[in-house]
Amino acid sequence: MTKWKKEETKKYNEKVKNMSIEDKKNYDFLLNIQNSFNSLVKELHAKLFPEEYDFGYDSNVDANRRRLGENPMSDEYINKTNKRRIKLGFLRLKEDGHAQDGSKTIEYCPNSR
Repeated sequence: MTKWKKEETKKYNEKVKNMSIEDKKNYDFLLNIQNSFNSLVKELHAKLFPEEYDFGYDSNVDANRRRLGENPMSDEYINKTNKRRIKLGFLRLKEDGHAQDGSKTIEYCPNSR
């Protein structure tokens, strides 16, 4: 078991130690719903803002270009992506292709309609 998992288990046990069996079942149910919701939000974010994950597919050459402040993606892709981001109310990508307001895009996902 990893250190993180041990800490999470310790926190969980501390929270449920004085709960009845029924309360613990309800708490576990709520945690499962929260985890499912968070997974769906992350999945939606990846679909709505795939450009924020592009760096993960960089080759060594592309990664070096990003480190130098250059976006290795095509100009057509960059322009299309920036237009979409602006239309949704977010900032353009930085010169290196990373999002300037990444945390705002993840916050947008649970509230988007």
